[in-house]
Amino acid sequence: MTNAHIVDALTACIPFLIVTLAYAFARMHALGDHAFGMPDQYSEAKLHAVAGAAPLRGAAQIAMTLPMVVLTYLGILAIPGLANPMHSVEWTTHLDPQVFIAWAALIALAAIAIALASRSVRRRVYLFCAIWSLVTIALALKINTIWWLNQDRYIYAPSFGWSLALSLAIFEISTASARARLAVGLATALLLLSYGIATIRNQRYWYDNLSYYARAVQMKPNDPYYHLSLADLLDEAKDTAGAARQLEIGESLKPQDAYMHLRLARTI
Repeated sequence: MTNAHIVDALTACIPFLIVTLAYAFARMHALGDHAFGMPDQYSEAKLHAVAGAAPLRGAAQIAMTLPMVVLTYLGILAIPGLANPMHSVEWTTHLDPQVFIAWAALIALAAIAIALASRSVRRRVYLFCAIWSLVTIALALKINTIWWLNQDRYIYAPSFGWSLALSLAIFEISTASARARLAVGLATALLLLSYGIATIRNQRYWYDNLSYYARAVQMKPNDPYYHLSLADLLDEAKDTAGAARQLEIGESLKPQDAYMHLRLARTI
């Protein structure tokens, strides 16, 4: 590769660099100290083992839970309003109709995507997008090794493949006719507007600890760790009654935890 080719490649990257820098500054403004990930701090809940150790899951439970995890990620990518600091997906421990429905939906979506992409002259680009997304999300799909089944941050890298495929599909549809261009233009404008609204709506959960843990409790009501963390924040805000309620809920979820009893006794 000659120097001229290197210069041409770097020049072509400049617009993408500008967008990346704009996104980085916007992220830093929205998340503050958490802009590059949540800090590894030990809260009282972790120090006193309220959260406990993540149980080991067998192949059967992984197979029953995985399709819901994947469908949730697809939903977050496709529907902006589904983005959240926390998600309510839990481990599936018994074979029920939801498992068959989730697997059927996942297989149907894959078949439709393959059928549509294979008819396009740009199918190699679609294949690249699929491989990129699968490779970059592969570690997050090893659900037996992570604490939370779904986290929005796991799809930052896979979203590139999704966005490129979606943009290419929009372009191909828009070339069909003038009416198609109008329809696609309106749909794209509404999609971008919804993304903006969803981003602004979710920003408040990340910028304020009390709002974050209140949302986490709402999304994961059976997790004693979040109730204890919210109780600590409410106690700091002089809301003793609210803190006591959260501790009572946490105590009912993990009645054998001595520290939870102590915190509740100190609060009331």
